[in-house]
Amino acid sequence: MKYRYLSKSDARTLSNLIKNHLTLASLDLDDNGLGARGMQYFCEILKENKHLTDLILSRNNLGPSGAKHLRSALITNCFLIKLDISENNFGEKGGKYCAGIIEDNVSIKELNISGNYIGDTAAIAIGKALGNNISLRSLDISWNNIRENGAISLANGLKKNTELVVFLAGNNGFGDEGGRALVQAMKQNSVVQEVGLDACRLNDKTLKLLGHSIGSLADLQRLHIGSNLFTPQQASLFLASLVNNPGALVYVNIQGVPATDQLKAAAGSLLTVHNLLVNFDDPPARREVTRDVLTRNLVQIVEFMEKFGITVEDLFPDYEDEDEDGQLMITIKEVFVAMECCGLISKFDKLQKLRERLQQGKGRKFSIQEFSKVYESVCSGQDTLRAAPLRTHLRKSLKEEREEKERQRRQSKQRRRVTPLVPAALEDE
Repeated sequence: MKYRYLSKSDARTLSNLIKNHLTLASLDLDDNGLGARGMQYFCEILKENKHLTDLILSRNNLGPSGAKHLRSALITNCFLIKLDISENNFGEKGGKYCAGIIEDNVSIKELNISGNYIGDTAAIAIGKALGNNISLRSLDISWNNIRENGAISLANGLKKNTELVVFLAGNNGFGDEGGRALVQAMKQNSVVQEVGLDACRLNDKTLKLLGHSIGSLADLQRLHIGSNLFTPQQASLFLASLVNNPGALVYVNIQGVPATDQLKAAAGSLLTVHNLLVNFDDPPARREVTRDVLTRNLVQIVEFMEKFGITVEDLFPDYEDEDEDGQLMITIKEVFVAMECCGLISKFDKLQKLRERLQQGKGRKFSIQEFSKVYESVCSGQDTLRAAPLRTHLRKSLKEEREEKERQRRQSKQRRRVTPLVPAALEDE
């Protein structure tokens, strides 16, 4: 039931229907605009339904009040196993209620609270709760504005927790001290199998410590450490150390580091000898800056969107469902119309100036998926103008296409002129 945008009366009616349902085990209410009031009605489901095990409430703008209602309902619920409450604008206050859920509930095994910008104070509370939890096996706490102090508290909780096997905490800016604290915690938590610390401002010291610690991480299988501050030299040394002692690793993501010959050689050895896949970037310096006008235009648009906190989903909210095969095509003009209508731009004069700068190539079509790739590339700090070309980049320009069609038309006309006409009498002979 995604994207329905349920009203308060809808939420009340639906909760009454589901409350005593005997077979419903999974409920997906992603992006329904429930708000705190709607959440209040759905909490009745959690208090009374004994069959629901999988609940998705992401992107519902629940806020701190919604988190409070949820925590209250989950105190007595011992049936829910998987809960996704990501991107709900909890903030610090709501984050503390999330800590209460982790501490009080004894049935939830998978919890996603990513994208709620809970900050350090709430992360400290979650770290303490994590140390006392005996049921949680997967926690996604990425994109939450957690810094060094919060990371250290999470590390302390991770040390004590003996059940957590998946810990995803990317895009949080832990820094050197926070990162090292988490690596030390991983050494003491011998059951962790997947760790996500991508884009956490980790540096070479943390990577070096991680390399020395792999031997102690007996169960670690998947490691995400891309988009950090690692130098190519230290990244190469880290991968080289894995050749001799890969532990249980089967996958390492170290994207964002320019791939030197040494790094690529180490990655190749890991794949050949240990079947360990390393995900890394090709060196952008070996590619020429693209001359494609469309790419340059899209980069400028994305840089403008970043200033106003606009995402591709804000402009085209349903594109992932409508464009599964990546064939939905748009133009620059349609992107500008979407920006005007999204309600997130306060200064339209700047938008107009950008529109005036991007006159050339505005008629070129491109897919929304390609637009999303450019957005992710720019936001992650990559040099998009040197990145691997998208499909649209390889297409001929409109002018070249017109010239090609005209050339084919002339050739066809010329062939018709020179083709000899054979008299009917000769054909009979």
